[in-house]
Amino acid sequence: MQKYHLNTPTPTPRTRLIIAVLTAISLLAGGGLAAAPAEAQGASQFVFQGAGWGHGVGMSQNGARNAANAGIDHVGILNFYYPNTIVTPIASLGDIRVHVGDASRVEMSSDGVIVFERGGVAINSIPSGSITVAAHDGGIQVGNAWTTASTSDPLFVSFPQPMKISNNGHRYLWGKIQLTVKNGKVRVVEVLPLEQYVQGIAEMPAAWPHEALMAQAIAARTYAHEITLHRRNSTGWTREYDISGSTTDQNYIGYDAQDSAWDQKWLAAVEATAGVEIIDSNGPVRAYYSASNGGYTETAEYVFNNDVAHTVSGPDPYDEGGHDWTTWTRTYTQESMSRWLNAHADTSVGTLGTINVLGGAGASARLDK
Repeated sequence: MQKYHLNTPTPTPRTRLIIAVLTAISLLAGGGLAAAPAEAQGASQFVFQGAGWGHGVGMSQNGARNAANAGIDHVGILNFYYPNTIVTPIASLGDIRVHVGDASRVEMSSDGVIVFERGGVAINSIPSGSITVAAHDGGIQVGNAWTTASTSDPLFVSFPQPMKISNNGHRYLWGKIQLTVKNGKVRVVEVLPLEQYVQGIAEMPAAWPHEALMAQAIAARTYAHEITLHRRNSTGWTREYDISGSTTDQNYIGYDAQDSAWDQKWLAAVEATAGVEIIDSNGPVRAYYSASNGGYTETAEYVFNNDVAHTVSGPDPYDEGGHDWTTWTRTYTQESMSRWLNAHADTSVGTLGTINVLGGAGASARLDK
């Protein structure tokens, strides 16, 4: 059996290759790798070896857990992962608008009353149970009632008890739901205070150490605050929300992150750090974080083209074990690799023979370019 290994520039002894298989494939498509067609050679394979999971910028969640287990408190964790900053209470942002999702039809259900109103005028309501909301004739059909719902004059939904939304299956409790029509679908956005938003974040297992959870709560709060201010002040941002409820920004699942016995540990961490954020001279920082950096952090300049002083590249002694993604190996057949690439005209290379990384690695030897 012949095996092909990813050929990369030799990293310095302190670096570790942090690479995702799909990233490598996209590099090939972008011309960053040289691939010479070769004849199929039976059960030939491509072997990818790497470390880490995620972009590797800012806080490693696995590193935060290991640091907490080693006796480092949440401030020490944040000082390590976000140098040139301070951790301190700051003025509240107020409400934040969280994109829950878009769908042609959305079923909302609750054990309590659900009230729909636009411009202070009631459109429809139910005492409990479920009601279907659908995009129709340029507006929104709410049960047997129809109304317009524009960005400037949206439809709002109030609910005193947890309400489940069908397009993602999660329940929500705080604030109000804002509904508009976008591209023929109902756009669902939750409008709620920042602190209650942080309570609904599901980015770290609640069973992890309290100090790690506090570091995560502060990082999540800071990221949300900074990205919201940035987008609200940007002329290029015209969407009806400030932040995505998916991992495009942060994984937000509302009340489902708060209702179990385990979740109380997360809520305790959020409440213990209420109002505390990571700041520099300009205010809240873009507090990037990922699951694991594989033992070496990367800069935001390299990954996100965002040159900021609070992200640096260097060894991370806290993220060198204790996680499924600390180091990993993935093996794919020559047939599979060739088929994936040949599925699109702009990446069709025939039978894939080799993958050579000609450059573009970050200081951590990560390949994103």
